[in-house]
Amino acid sequence: RADRLRQPPISAPILSMGLDNVVITPGTLLLDCPVNAWITWKNRHSFQWRKILPLLAANFCGVIPGTLLLRFSMPWVIKTVLGLVVVLLGLEMATRSLRPAVSAFSGVCAGLFGINMFIVAYLQRTARDYSEFKGSMCFLFFGENAVRVVTYLVTDLFTGPVLLFALASVPAAVLAMGLAA
Repeated sequence: RADRLRQPPISAPILSMGLDNVVITPGTLLLDCPVNAWITWKNRHSFQWRKILPLLAANFCGVIPGTLLLRFSMPWVIKTVLGLVVVLLGLEMATRSLRPAVSAFSGVCAGLFGINMFIVAYLQRTARDYSEFKGSMCFLFFGENAVRVVTYLVTDLFTGPVLLFALASVPAAVLAMGLAA
């Protein structure tokens, strides 16, 4: 299933051993957008708008600062912060709390790393069933992806190496879509 094949907390740190996040994050976004749109459309009746829209709004507040950090930070700083984010994700999962500040921080992580797992952990705990979780998660990801595409365009993050990385990743995205069908 496509929603299970994309695991940013695993793939982003592994990819960042050889590539800079300024290539990885925008490059994977170009493939994530259509996948999330498709899964969201398939599950459009499975999520609760009232639950998702406030999370999405708070998340949007973090995307722009995260994008600016991605654009203007040095690679070693971003990689160090990514390690801290993985630790913080573990702490959030242990404490089981989500506040608007955590949702906004999740947006910063989305802009910076393409990782929005703080909200995913919350949705996983609060959804009625897997269908609601999947629909909510993909709607949230698609909304956040759309905002990131615009902010990345404005900040000139879609460079030649990013487009080449995205193009090289197309076979994996097609495989994921085929497995999800």
